Amino acid sequence: MLSIKEKPNVYRKIYELSNINLVPKEEYRDTLINNVLVRIFNEKSKRILVYIHGGGFVIGSINTHSNICKRLADELNYQVISIEYSLAPEKKFPYQINEIEGVCKHLLKQYKTISIMGDSAGANLAFASIRNIKKYIDNLIMVYPCTQTDYTSNTKFKSVIKNSGKSILTKESLRDYMSLYLSKPKDYNNKFVNLLKNNWLFNYPKTIIITGTQDPLHDEGVELKNKLERFSVYVNHLDIENAKHGFLTSIIDQKYTDNTIEFLKKYL
Repeated sequence: MLSIKEKPNVYRKIYELSNINLVPKEEYRDTLINNVLVRIFNEKSKRILVYIHGGGFVIGSINTHSNICKRLADELNYQVISIEYSLAPEKKFPYQINEIEGVCKHLLKQYKTISIMGDSAGANLAFASIRNIKKYIDNLIMVYPCTQTDYTSNTKFKSVIKNSGKSILTKESLRDYMSLYLSKPKDYNNKFVNLLKNNWLFNYPKTIIITGTQDPLHDEGVELKNKLERFSVYVNHLDIENAKHGFLTSIIDQKYTDNTIEFLKKYL
C-alpha cells in the first residue's frame, strides 16, 4: 500500500497519461502573469475567462485541461487564460488561492471585468480566489465543484458514499487530497476551503453551477447553489443526469461536455 507521501506522484502520472494535450502548440501561447505560468487561448478576444483546472489540489495542469480550454475558447469566443497554479503538498492552502488572485488582479489592470471558471477543486479555488475582487467578476462558473471537506463515512452528503468509485473519484481519494492540501485541523473548517461554512455570501457574482447525478460531489454542489440563492446570488444550475465526475476531460463522456457548453452559451 502506498503511503500518503507516495500518492501524489502516482496520482499525477496516471492523470497526465489519461488526459493528453491534443491541442497544437500554435493554438495557444504560454507566458507568465504575475510570475505564474499561464496558457492563453484565442488571444484576439477581449472577453476574458480565467480557467482553474481540477485535480484535488494535488494533480492536473494546464496540459491536462488544454483540450477543454481550447474548446471553451472556440465555442464561447472567450480569451481563455488557464493558470498553472502550484500543487499540494509542495505548496499548501492558501498558497494557491493567493497565486490565482494575483493573476486575476494583474489582468484587471488591463480589463475592467473578467469571468472565472473551475472544475472540481479548481471550482473551489475559483470561488475562494475572488473573495476580494467580486465586483470585477462578471461570471463565476463552477463545474462539479468541491465545496466542503467531510469525506468520511459519516458525511451528511449521501452522494459521497453512493457515487464513490463510479469515476476516478472515491471517498478515499477525496480524503487524501484534503490531507495533502491542508496543514492544520482547523483548516477543514476554513470558509475558503469548506465553502459551505461561509456565512457571508452577499455580493458574489452571477454564478453558474454544473453538477452530475453520478458524481460523489453532486450533493455538495447542489447545497452550495441553495446557499448562494439564500443570499440572493443569481445562480443558474444545470444538473446533468447520469454524468460522472471529470467529464470535461473525459473522451468517452463528451456528450456531457456538449450539454455544459450549450448551457454556458445560453447563460454567459
